[in-house]
Amino acid sequence: MPALSVARGPVSLRRWSTSDEDDLYRLVTSAQEWLRPWATWAAGPYERTRPAEFVVECLEKWASGAVYRYAITGAGALAGGCSLGRNGVPDVLEIGYWLHPGHTGRGYATTAAGLLVEQALTVPGVTRVQIRHDVANTASEGVPRRLGFTDVGRHARPREEWAAAERGVDIIWELTRPSLTG
Repeated sequence: MPALSVARGPVSLRRWSTSDEDDLYRLVTSAQEWLRPWATWAAGPYERTRPAEFVVECLEKWASGAVYRYAITGAGALAGGCSLGRNGVPDVLEIGYWLHPGHTGRGYATTAAGLLVEQALTVPGVTRVQIRHDVANTASEGVPRRLGFTDVGRHARPREEWAAAERGVDIIWELTRPSLTG
């Protein structure tokens, strides 16, 4: 199981907790216009009850081993979120990430994803780590490139899964265990 918290430089990842609910609500609502084009979960109203529901779901999925979700903090401030989760392929864990626009351009997403790669290696049976992002989301493309992931293909998603700015085709980036360990 991955660590509950990890850090490198000014970036820390820690498992979401109930104490994060108010900060998460403020972070998402202040970034909703920025997130909406790329995140389907940000498309509708972000009700006051959503952070509590999210944290409960995070704790349940962590316990089951399905998804390990972390709060990203940069220089001590809540900056966004990231995850390491199963995508239906037994030897793969997939990384996801988002940041508030006030925290972009500082390397936080790249550092967070790098920390998640390290945590993926602690999970028995994992031989590959993937990052997927829509072809239109060029900002997200920099993270796997900087970490040495290889572009291994494209995957079309059903229209109902697209966020507003997306084209519905994901670029799939991958690191394999040999490249992760040597």
